[in-house]
Order: sequence, then C-alpha cells, then structure tokens
Amino acid sequence: MVALDQLLAFERAGYVRTPRLLNRNDVHDLASSLRGLYHDHEVRAAEQKTRVLCGEEVLAEAQMRGGSSPTALLREYRRRLGALPDGSVPFFQLFNLWRESDAVARLVRSPELAGTAAELL
Repeated sequence: MVALDQLLAFERAGYVRTPRLLNRNDVHDLASSLRGLYHDHEVRAAEQKTRVLCGEEVLAEAQMRGGSSPTALLREYRRRLGALPDGSVPFFQLFNLWRESDAVARLVRSPELAGTAAELL
C-alpha cells in the first residue's frame, strides 16, 4: 500500500521510491538477466549506428578488427562513433523488454508492482 506522503511525492515529482516493494533476490535475478539482454541490444544498435552514420566500409573495418567477440565489436563500433561530432549519434534506449525476458515479464505482471502502479495512477 502506498502511503499518503508517497502519493503526494509522486504527484509533485512524477516518481516515488517505494523501498522493499520488490524482493531483493528477485531484483538481483532480474539485474543479471537484464545485463546480458542489454549488452546484446547495445551491440546490435551500435552496429546499426555505425552502418548508417559511418558507412558500410567503416562497418566492415570495425567488424574485421572486432572479430567474433561481441565486447570487442562494441569497442570498435564505439571508437568509430566516438569520432563523430557531438550530438550526431542518437542515444540508446530499449523498449518492451517484457517480450524478450521472462524475468521482466514476471516483474511487470507481478501483483506487487501492478497494485502499486494502480494506486499511483
């Protein structure tokens, strides 16, 4: 249950901290799951940005130097994207992770989170 002071804080700031809303172990498991998912998306997004902003030739060079390691590829893509003028590389964001991760799907469908969201809205 959301306390009145938390509800008012949410109204003022647009967010509120709700300590102990989620189980610490569940959050730890979720974080582990999300790290891998985030990294996979980040590599694919950096590849696409390199292709669009730098061209196929630069992309091929980055892929040759990066080899088959996703971490090395990401480093190569970042190096090339980092050479572009400030503001020319769009930011990275993820959408609908609940479609790709069972852990996220369980979280967004949890009664605790849904109940708190219903109270706040």
